Amino acid sequence: MNRFELTEETVNKLPLAPAGEVVLYRDTKLAGFGLRVGETTAAYFVEKRVEGRNVRHTLGRRGQITADQARKAAAVKLGEMTFGKDVNAERKAKRSSSQGKQLDSQEGIELFAVAMAEASYQAVKRAALEWQP
Repeated sequence: MNRFELTEETVNKLPLAPAGEVVLYRDTKLAGFGLRVGETTAAYFVEKRVEGRNVRHTLGRRGQITADQARKAAAVKLGEMTFGKDVNAERKAKRSSSQGKQLDSQEGIELFAVAMAEASYQAVKRAALEWQP
């Protein structure tokens, strides 16, 4: 188990993980706080059981925030998680709203028809612009 105090010095000395692997380093000073290191980047996280399931929340990437800033943010998030808050709910809501609302079949057909007409128009326009007598 990779456990030690995560400081700016110790974190900056850590190598990136081998291709296809992810290495987790856990802090000895604050339970639930850690650093996830992949093959291209490293990110601070908090992890705690909330309502019977394990929840991991990313705080920020190494280099964008310091280890001390991440530890302070982790303490706040862990406190919220202790009281059952889903710290990933905002991110989930944002993701689902960006995917759009559920469409009924008629709306879906109409949007598909408009998209196809637009695609056809663009194809005809491109062909006309490329055409040379």
